[in-house]
Amino acid sequence: MYNFDNSIYRIIFILLRAGLNWTTIPHADWNECQKILKIDWDAIYKECVRHGVLAIAWDGLLRLVEENVIPSSKLPERRLKIQWGINVKRIEQQYAEQWVIASDIALRYRGAGIRTLVLKGFAISHLYPQPNHRPCGDFDCFLMGQYEFGNLLAERWGASVKRDFYKHSHIRYKGLVVENHQFCTAIRGSRRAKDFERLLQKCLHNCNPVYLGDSVLEAPPDLFNALFLTKHAQGHFLTEGITLRHLCDWAILLKERGELIDWPLFHRICEKYGMRLFSETMTQLSFSVLGIKTEKNVFNEDACRAGQLLSDIIIGSRSIFNSWKYRLFTDTNVYMEIIRYIVAFCIDRHPRI
Repeated sequence: MYNFDNSIYRIIFILLRAGLNWTTIPHADWNECQKILKIDWDAIYKECVRHGVLAIAWDGLLRLVEENVIPSSKLPERRLKIQWGINVKRIEQQYAEQWVIASDIALRYRGAGIRTLVLKGFAISHLYPQPNHRPCGDFDCFLMGQYEFGNLLAERWGASVKRDFYKHSHIRYKGLVVENHQFCTAIRGSRRAKDFERLLQKCLHNCNPVYLGDSVLEAPPDLFNALFLTKHAQGHFLTEGITLRHLCDWAILLKERGELIDWPLFHRICEKYGMRLFSETMTQLSFSVLGIKTEKNVFNEDACRAGQLLSDIIIGSRSIFNSWKYRLFTDTNVYMEIIRYIVAFCIDRHPRI
């Protein structure tokens, strides 16, 4: 565990480790936190909301209480427990509503011969102990080469469709915002990014359908999930920052599917596309902060880089294009990226792979 003086986050990490249902309850960590005279549960609650892990932390709190790890003298006030529980129920209700609509969309598309593959959201939530405690925002999907056909069909159903961004359209259907991806990742202005996109799509087209629950929503292959989550989180980290939910997603993928991933191949791909330093650091934090245990050591330890990433997650980035992020976590530099963004917008407005 990294030595952060912030007692709020020390406790949040313990709650998340318990909520993610790891075998070992962190008694030693909690006993250390017992030395804190007053636990600021209101601040803990607010930070869990900010990081999108409120329901997971609630699961951890209930488990620690059930197993007599937390004494009654250290529990949140009744007022806050009621508020916390009510908002967890809201998360569950929203998830259920989104699931029904997304399943309906996938069923409609299947009737037209279109496969609906889920990106992020529902695909990763189904790896959690309680899927409906991992909030999903927009419904991200990839229609396996039927992007525009999917847009047209949605319009026939009465949905509104906006095609104002090259990477994906926005479909609003029964209150759910659907990001219908033409491309899984941002490719504008970069040959390497387009090459990576081709690799991802090839991975999808070479897989057999694996359905989520009782729906016809398809889960991505494990290697695709690992590569896509890494690229997605790295992009957010570089431009706007990431939250503890990104770290939880990575940790749960490692825990539930890590033994099925070809890590040497994964690392070679990450090395080629400038993602290895970031992926290994996320893995290191999954071990040291969230307490994940796996059979394979799938990262090279770098405490300095891990501390930098964790600090940025906790503080929350306030600006884009931080030069230190590119220096520590990519194989390029911030100035080249700024130039690429400008040139790409001017000469590659409608990219293709």
